[in-house]
Amino acid sequence: MSTAKPDNAPDSIEGGCLCGAVRYELDLVKNWPPGRHTCQCTQCRKWTGAIVVPFLSVSSEQLTWGSTFAQDLSHTTPPTKLDFFIEYSASPGYYRGFCNKCGSTLSWRSDKEPGVVEITLGSVDERDLLNKMDGELGRLLSHPAGGHFWSKNAIKGVTDLMPGKKHPESSELEEMKG
Repeated sequence: MSTAKPDNAPDSIEGGCLCGAVRYELDLVKNWPPGRHTCQCTQCRKWTGAIVVPFLSVSSEQLTWGSTFAQDLSHTTPPTKLDFFIEYSASPGYYRGFCNKCGSTLSWRSDKEPGVVEITLGSVDERDLLNKMDGELGRLLSHPAGGHFWSKNAIKGVTDLMPGKKHPESSELEEMKG
């Protein structure tokens, strides 16, 4: 559910992988605020090495992929022409994007929801998370307004105590927004 974008909110934010080979820009004008949720599924845990993975859900129209090594810097998902971006399909129809050079986890998408891309919150540039909106953008983006997916995998006494709506398994797109 989009709300009016505050005057001090940035029109876009940027992010990318650890080594800088894969970059992206998210247009925040088209949908404010972006959908935010976490995932506690086993695959996300193994993929990232974290017990909870925060995501930003955006439309592919909001996302511009780039690379410090690519000639053509404007791609929508999947960014097949980027030199170091690669997707791994752990399950049929689901794709986990990462940098093939440094291994940074960057995105998740599904054939069931074409046009929707989930960007790992940790891949957003620090300057955007800490400095935009007088430091409040990071707090806003870190709040999982869409809830916690795969909460049936919650770690008792740790991740089950996180505030927000719990979804035992995955969730529909409508529940991801907010």
